[in-house]
Amino acid sequence: MSFNLMMQPPTLRPGDDLAQYFIVFEYYCSSVKASDQVKRHLLLSAINNNLKWALQDKDCNLYEVEYEVLKERALRHKDSGQHAERRRDELIGRVQLPGESSREFVYALRALGDIAYRNGSDAALRNEMLYVTLLRGLHDRRLANSIPSLIKYSRDFASAAQMVIDHTSSPVIEVAAVESNTPDMGLILKKLEAMEIRTLQRTDELTRNISAMEAEISTLKRTNEQLRYSPVHSGERRCFECNRPGHFKRECPFLGTTGAKARGPKGQRSMTSCISRHADLTRSKRQRTIPSRARKQQIQPGVVNKPVNSRSSSAPAPARFVSLLKQMFTS
Repeated sequence: MSFNLMMQPPTLRPGDDLAQYFIVFEYYCSSVKASDQVKRHLLLSAINNNLKWALQDKDCNLYEVEYEVLKERALRHKDSGQHAERRRDELIGRVQLPGESSREFVYALRALGDIAYRNGSDAALRNEMLYVTLLRGLHDRRLANSIPSLIKYSRDFASAAQMVIDHTSSPVIEVAAVESNTPDMGLILKKLEAMEIRTLQRTDELTRNISAMEAEISTLKRTNEQLRYSPVHSGERRCFECNRPGHFKRECPFLGTTGAKARGPKGQRSMTSCISRHADLTRSKRQRTIPSRARKQQIQPGVVNKPVNSRSSSAPAPARFVSLLKQMFTS
């Protein structure tokens, strides 16, 4: 690769290695035969403000610092500048990943904070960013909401992280914290007994819950069986011919047979065949108790072949009219 004066100096892009960048930059400066002052100006024009702030130690004006001093500071603070800015962006958006434990999430946040905020002057900002990110990215929202009150609203990341670790620690880790060379074995035995008691309590509680759930499942099964085999179900279709469930009238096997309507399911008599209407009973009673006038006249003693009505026994009206005309002409 060759350079000339018409070409711009190589710029430092995000993620570039500073050592590799200085190799390319010095090769460019040697190609254009740049002096140390020109190198200094080209370097300061090629880097961004974040790296400039990292290079500015106690000097107010970086353009008065020698090029070799700037190069040494840049290589010493190679994790600063754009790399640190990327780490800060990653820290802000960091959340607990699927399958990642709370302990691993705390350790990852702590490592990112050490890289993103190396300067001692950023300790307060580092603590605040880690504290906010921990509460926002933790999966256990109940624990995250209770941490501020547990640490008395001190907004201390170390206390919050220790609270998360203690909450997710198991009794095995608590026993492992005891030193192996402890002469008093009674302490270890007490811890083991406490573990056994807690385990039995949890087991009893789980057993009671399982028994209650099994009883509830059995009740639901019995209810389901009763509803399944009950003779009448709400909303099921019925035949208008035989009043039996399970089919329509056009599919009725008793269609056209006698007695299909008179009997319902399981041989029971229908309501229409068992109960007569009140009007029918009244009419039948009236027919039995009140005989007709003609019947009364027939059953009277001493009256034989007496017509019931003169109109009914006389000849029809046209015949009578004709007989009257004949009598008039003959007379």
